Amino acid sequence: LTNDGMYVVYRTAQTGSGDRLPLMHIVDWGVRPVPWKKLVSPDLLSTMREAGRMLTKDFKQEIRSRTIFVRGREFHLQLPSYELWFDMKSPLSVQFDRYRLFLQSAPAGSAKKYVDLRISGKVVYQ
Repeated sequence: LTNDGMYVVYRTAQTGSGDRLPLMHIVDWGVRPVPWKKLVSPDLLSTMREAGRMLTKDFKQEIRSRTIFVRGREFHLQLPSYELWFDMKSPLSVQFDRYRLFLQSAPAGSAKKYVDLRISGKVVYQ
């Protein structure tokens, strides 16, 4: 996947192992991706990179994997303890405000599976 969201196919000999690249799972597409066609919007990729940067820098949290839901225009970031759910409908800053509220108000260890930051006015977690 390029920075512009294009799905590309290369042989390992052309690109190396890719072990220095972030691991991304891309799901929820309507039709199987076609090489050399745009699969994901550059805005979604940019927002996901910014969310990752903020989690690493501001919250000191490690991201283990990333999942992009193409049709849903959302992404999930897997942390060591749970997954964070983001979308493109509300600004990233608002979703991080919800995350800060969750960290301040929920007892440590409350979330075991996910923290959903997509819903306006509330934080849902399991």
